[in-house]
Amino acid sequence: MLLPLIQNVPRMLSAQGVLHGTASAVVDLLADGTFAKEFTPEISYDTDLILEDASTIRVDVVPASLVQVPDSRVSLRYEVGVDVAVRYRFGTSDQETDGKVSVDKAGAYLALLEELAEYLADPDNRKPSTKAMAVWSFNDMRTPWVSEHLRNNRQYTGIFRANYIVAVDL
Repeated sequence: MLLPLIQNVPRMLSAQGVLHGTASAVVDLLADGTFAKEFTPEISYDTDLILEDASTIRVDVVPASLVQVPDSRVSLRYEVGVDVAVRYRFGTSDQETDGKVSVDKAGAYLALLEELAEYLADPDNRKPSTKAMAVWSFNDMRTPWVSEHLRNNRQYTGIFRANYIVAVDL
């Protein structure tokens, strides 16, 4: 069930638009948080999920979906989906003697993915900023891990979608 809208916003939200503006607000919110592992979140449109550099955590925020729904005769409701991807390529020091990544080491990045989802769901963080006037609705764990990335590239990749509601007066 969707949370009730907190307030309607003017038609012109920003030069960024609803989808990009909401993703930008999520980046700002994650940048202000304190988590088990340090990272710098950023908006990304890069579809190549394989990292070149080892031992660097990437948290990508990707504007992913936008549904426009009539809210009334004079307003629209946007249902906005923002994907949050955690990526980490394990270096040789992170690998077992057989070259595999240990379950515990991969699990630490899955735990980070869950931590980020919980952070966005926290009642204090449900409205990321006035930049997009978005209100958190629900999270959807899209891909908790990509086994092919672990097996072939020694990389953890996990993705969840944070869903927001934005109301716009016409």
